[in-house]
Formats: sequence, structure tokens, C-alpha cells
Amino acid sequence: MFKRAAPIGEETETKRIKFESEVEEKIGIVRKQVGNAEGRSDECCVMLENMVAGSLGPGIDERDELQSEAVEMIGKVILAVEEEAINAVKLAEEICEDPEAAKEKLNQEAKKADDEKKDADNQKAAKQKAAEDAKKNLGKAEDTLKKANKALHKLLDEKAALIDERDMVADAFTKHYVPIRDGDWGPESEARGHISALEPIFRSFDYEKSLIVAFAEAGLHKPDIRRFFDNETIKCAAFEERKGDLDKQIAAKAAPIGKAQKAQQAAQAAKAAAAQKYKDALADLGNILGAIRKWLAGLFKARRELDSFPKTPQEAEAKRQAAKAVLDELTGPAGAVSAYVWLRDRVSEGGTAA
Repeated sequence: MFKRAAPIGEETETKRIKFESEVEEKIGIVRKQVGNAEGRSDECCVMLENMVAGSLGPGIDERDELQSEAVEMIGKVILAVEEEAINAVKLAEEICEDPEAAKEKLNQEAKKADDEKKDADNQKAAKQKAAEDAKKNLGKAEDTLKKANKALHKLLDEKAALIDERDMVADAFTKHYVPIRDGDWGPESEARGHISALEPIFRSFDYEKSLIVAFAEAGLHKPDIRRFFDNETIKCAAFEERKGDLDKQIAAKAAPIGKAQKAQQAAQAAKAAAAQKYKDALADLGNILGAIRKWLAGLFKARRELDSFPKTPQEAEAKRQAAKAVLDELTGPAGAVSAYVWLRDRVSEGGTAA
């Protein structure tokens, strides 16, 4: 049955998945093994441990593709543990057969691991430098994008202001100036209303105060009774050309806006590329840190083997028996390898085995 997705912002309760006792027991065995995987970070071990129940608990016929991928991931760790145990048995047998040759082999392995670790440390420094440089470049790209956005928004705001002014001028001309010019008004109060609406427009055009006062007087006369000075005043106050000037200014914004848009797009692309490079640099750094953990584990293992190298044939045989016991435990009925394989290949009660 599919689980209902929780609404955005709603916290989901952490639930423990329950299985039949045999499945539960084997899950616990595998969890314990991957939770202590050698050469893996603590975070990785926790991740692996938490993946076991959800991926290996269901039968092979109940898993989706993500669960199957998790099963393979866990298997990689389990099989590596088995390989390590097999190699430990081989080493113990080599010590029993030819102690000197086995010790020389361990010395060579320790030296190789040490050399690889030194090389990895050098790579780590280079990767850290690359990640720091990539972060700086990302910061620069983000600053460039901010500036490009600011420049574009400034131009768009200026254009919007011009459009608003053009529309306001056109509206004022049609609704208020034309009725005064043509005498298309009834009572004097209507004419005064048009004149009052035009006064702030005239002031915004920096008209002389004398012209504004003269227009207020001339506008109260119908065209057929206006004197020559009244008609000249009305004409001087006309502002048809102002709308045309604003249209030109608006059109002139097209080129710089287009240029700013291209600059913004280029800055966005540069930021995306810089972000990807930073992400890749961090991934490279993470990979080399993982390799260092691996080489350190190999180095420590070789040194442990050298420090505890058997001094007598009896100690060598005891070591071989101990290594064999570890392998037998891993691969035995109650071992992690057997538990993993059983869970991996298990078919649910409702399924059909191949």
C-alpha cells in the first residue's frame, strides 16, 4: 500500500518498520556489520545502517528500484568485509608456510599504503585549493549577477516611470486640457475642476507661474469670447509634444534594456557554471578524503599485522585458526554474509520464487 505524502510543512512521525522474527534477526546482524564498516566515515556507517531495514526487509518481489540500489550498496560493504576476512586467512596461511616472505610482503604493503597516503595528502591540498578558488569564483559570479539584476531593474523602473508619466499626460490632455481648449464644459465649476487638475501637471513641466495663473483666468472663458492674449495663453499651455517626447524616451530605453537583459543572462549562465564547478570541486575533495580513509585503513592494518607478527610456529597457527574462525563466523548461518544473501534473495510470502 502506498503511503500518503505529508502536506508541505507537516512533520512526519518516524516509524519503526516491523518484520517477522527471522527477518528482524537477520536485519540486526547486517545492521551491526555495516554500522562498523572499516574505512568508512561515521556518517556513512550511520547511513548504511539506517538503510538496511527499508531495503533488505521487504522481499525481492516487493522492492522498487531505489530499494534495489540500496541493497546493492549494502552488499558492496558486506562483500568487502568477506573479502577482507578471506585475505586475512590467506595471510595467516602464508605466515605459516613462509614467515619471512610474508613479513616482507607486509612491509611492502605498508610502504605502498604510506606512499599512497602521502600522495593523497598532496592531492587533498590541491583539491582544497581548487574548492576554495571555485567558491571565490562563485562569489564573484553572484556579485556580477546582482549588479546585472540591479542595472536591469533600474532601466525597467525608469521605463515604467516614463510610461506612467506618458499615460498620465495623455489622460490629462484628453480629460482636462481639451475640454478647456475647446470650451467643452458646462458650469464654471466644471471648468475650474479641469484647471485645478491641470495645475500640478503644469508645475511638473516647470511652467512659469505667470503662465499657470494666466491659463486659470483664460480657461474660464469660452473660445468665442476669448481675447487674443487668452487664446495665446491656451496655446502656450498645450502639451501634445510632451507625450511625443515621452514616447521617444520610452523607445530609447529598448536598446539599453536589451543590452542589460543579455548581460543578466550571461551573468546567470556564469553563475550556474561557477556553481557547478564549485559543486564538482567539493565532490572531488570528498572523493580524495574517502580515498585517504581507505589508504589509512590499509596502512593501519599492515602496521597492526607487523606489530602482532607471530614469533613462533605455534603463534602462527593460532593466528590462522583465529582468522579462519572470523571467516567461518561471517559466512556461517548466523553470519553477516549469510544474513545479507538470505535477505537479498528472499521472496515474500505472497511472491513466487524463480
